[in-house]
Amino acid sequence: MERRKYKRVSGRLRIVYKAVGEQAEGSVYSMDVSAGGFCLNLDRMFKEETVLELLVYMPDKEKPFFCLGKVAWRKPAGVKGKDGKIYYETGMRFENLDLKNRLRLIYYVHKKTVTKGSNEEKTDQ
Repeated sequence: MERRKYKRVSGRLRIVYKAVGEQAEGSVYSMDVSAGGFCLNLDRMFKEETVLELLVYMPDKEKPFFCLGKVAWRKPAGVKGKDGKIYYETGMRFENLDLKNRLRLIYYVHKKTVTKGSNEEKTDQ
């Protein structure tokens, strides 16, 4: 049964992240995106419920937005990247996303869905 509240699509958004209270930052591209969160390949295994500060860069030419995200799940087995580091697939859930930026994400997801499905819409005529 699908538990997701928002539609999720493949999408590469640049995300700068750091754990709350830490100085070390990382930068990564999302694997998939929804208005409720996204999946990231992180070079650290964060515990579930860890809160991260996120700076999200959207392709819409507006400034990136800041929000908090909470680790919702993670795969325990990492995958070795081309750089030799181990990366962990991690699901993030937005914690304090304001309406304006949630709408930006909804529009982004919708646009990707329409673009992807445009050839399939003409099958019944």
